[in-house]
Amino acid sequence: MTLSKLPPASILEEPLLKALREHGKPMTTSAIDDFVARELKLTQDILTTLHAPGRGARTEFAYRMAWARTRLKAKGLVERAGPKTWALSSSAG
Repeated sequence: MTLSKLPPASILEEPLLKALREHGKPMTTSAIDDFVARELKLTQDILTTLHAPGRGARTEFAYRMAWARTRLKAKGLVERAGPKTWALSSSAG
């Protein structure tokens, strides 16, 4: 099963932070997702696996990335910078 090769949200947090640090300015959700997918060398098969087959088009990767952003926001490390745009918070240093 391909989902076993997809890291949990807690593991996606560090490459997500790396994307924002390296970019140096706010990034769109899709740009962050692309960076993390490349960083972790995730296959197309993994990236296109649906979260809830038959109940929408959201992928498991997108679902877990959303949780990673939520977790980092709760920790005060990232913040919304606009619609579908994220930035490091001032406390992320």
